[in-house]
Amino acid sequence: KLLREAGAEKAQCRIGRYKKHEMNIEAGEISLFRTTSDISLSLSAIKEGRKGSKALNKMDEAIIKESVQDVIEMADGSEPDTANDIAKWQEPAEFKRGDENPDKEVMYFRLKEFMDDVKRLYPKVILREAFLDFKHSTGCFANSNGVNFKYSKGVYGFELMISSKDGEKTS
Repeated sequence: KLLREAGAEKAQCRIGRYKKHEMNIEAGEISLFRTTSDISLSLSAIKEGRKGSKALNKMDEAIIKESVQDVIEMADGSEPDTANDIAKWQEPAEFKRGDENPDKEVMYFRLKEFMDDVKRLYPKVILREAFLDFKHSTGCFANSNGVNFKYSKGVYGFELMISSKDGEKTS
């Protein structure tokens, strides 16, 4: 609404909240469990075929209003492109995938099991760091054509850094 009031012919925005639960292995030991969260807002406007956009991670009213003006100024200063457009109207929809919360006990058990299996099955491998996390995100996407989508997604992820030594050979 603010983008349209500021002069955008077409506008869209996406807002998302993210929460990450993370367990780490460092130097062969489970060393950390933490939870972090973030929020993001993405604004886009099209005016006379010119597009401006901005992403931010603060949600207070003054910052949003200032960002709306920034987006309009970016659009005014950009090159026109006939390909700039937004999605046509679609039925509102909600998309859900995965769990909303992690199973922390299973995360710990699986991380410990992985660590023990690496020691037992691959004795030359040195487990430098490993990160097991669960990320949950929720948000919505809306545009001036009436598109209104909501989403919720929870996924587990795993990253690993290893090295190996066999006599004088290191990998």
